[in-house]
Amino acid sequence: MTPLTMLAGALGAGLVALTAGAAGACALRTVGELNVELSRRAPIVDGEINGVKVKIMIDTGSATSTIAGPAASALGLTAGNTPGGYFAGGGDLLEAVPRSLKIGTFTSTDLPPFPVGASIPGEPDVAMVVGADFLSQFDVEFDLADNMIRLFHADGCAPPQLVYWNKPYSQAAIAPRSQFETEVALNGRRILAMLDTGAATSLIDAGTAAGVGQANSAPGRAWNADFASLAIGDESIAHPRIGVADFSTTGADTAIGRHDSSPSMLIGEDFLHAHRVMVDQKSHVMVFSYTGGPIFAAPAATQP
Repeated sequence: MTPLTMLAGALGAGLVALTAGAAGACALRTVGELNVELSRRAPIVDGEINGVKVKIMIDTGSATSTIAGPAASALGLTAGNTPGGYFAGGGDLLEAVPRSLKIGTFTSTDLPPFPVGASIPGEPDVAMVVGADFLSQFDVEFDLADNMIRLFHADGCAPPQLVYWNKPYSQAAIAPRSQFETEVALNGRRILAMLDTGAATSLIDAGTAAGVGQANSAPGRAWNADFASLAIGDESIAHPRIGVADFSTTGADTAIGRHDSSPSMLIGEDFLHAHRVMVDQKSHVMVFSYTGGPIFAAPAATQP
């Protein structure tokens, strides 16, 4: 059971769309709107814990939502040890149960324990990281061009009906074992990728890049590479320039390594700025519309 399984019963829902057609009736109900700040390492939203205003980070690349230790102390949250629990990096797992939580317009008072972890480096005012365990409770729309992340419950919606913004769209399957992972084709080779709001720019693992003909002459250093093609679902991108890094040295493998087979690509905020994306958890599908601008932020390819 994920730390936030109990939240589903605490939601108030507002109907935003109700359509009918060849695919049948579709009810798309809003359960939260998050007006996010995008100038930091991951989207930041205003929230409240126990009625106290806090900053909350939205990171789909984090498997588990956590409360920062200093924030837990300042908020008067009592952190208790979980028998047999431990963090992946070592050390006992401490948990705390807030009385109430507000994230954007989402609110809940029926809360499970949250792990208490370290502060985010360089982000001392961030009290909480909301990760994939929280977001997997909902169908999630990423509309970063308008500084918005929206949480929905979709009922009876086929993929075309999820694109309520009425624009042409592409579609990709979400891996059933995960929340935000999908297969992509890099230079024709199928690899696993993660939609990661915690990555400012998209990244390819160095070993994967070498496997499709882009070897780095200076191992251990990040660089930018020209690839022949990248296909995400039925969207094909010719000659993309994407950052390359050794995930085993950057820590990305620890952050994303929730399975034996870890993603070889992080689809970052640059892609999300150029697309409007809806992830339907129940149908395991992602639909997305290109909205303009560069898809990847890596500059002209360079190699050390």
